[in-house]
Amino acid sequence: MRLLPYTSALCLLGMSAIFLTLGLSARRSAARLEAEGISAPGLISQAEVQSGSKGKKRYLLRITWGEGAARQEAQPFVVTKTFFSKHVREDGVVSDAQVTLRHLPGEEDEASVVGGSSDLGGMEYLGVACAALGGFMAFRIFLRRRAG
Repeated sequence: MRLLPYTSALCLLGMSAIFLTLGLSARRSAARLEAEGISAPGLISQAEVQSGSKGKKRYLLRITWGEGAARQEAQPFVVTKTFFSKHVREDGVVSDAQVTLRHLPGEEDEASVVGGSSDLGGMEYLGVACAALGGFMAFRIFLRRRAG
């Protein structure tokens, strides 16, 4: 059996495994952060909009948070456009510097901005769709090769 006709179906099945892994991992991390996480106040020290080569925008906030030895200085966070717009005016000046972050105890170097962080949640649905499409394509190719 030659694999060349199945290449596109195998690629979709491989992509589905990647999307499923990313989505389920993000969901597990978010659930753990929600259950065990600690909230901490933070201050936006800098706001920036980065544009990619294809024009896609990335909204970046540098946030200082934590207390004492666990203080994190101007750590960068990618946030959603809506969250960015609530805290930064169109001219780039921070209008509301107060934010809340959530982190796991003992893991202060990894945190999430409450209400603003975008994650990979939902990728598992894309993985299921890719798996269904890849499986369907492989099945059709198999039937065509068997009939012909």
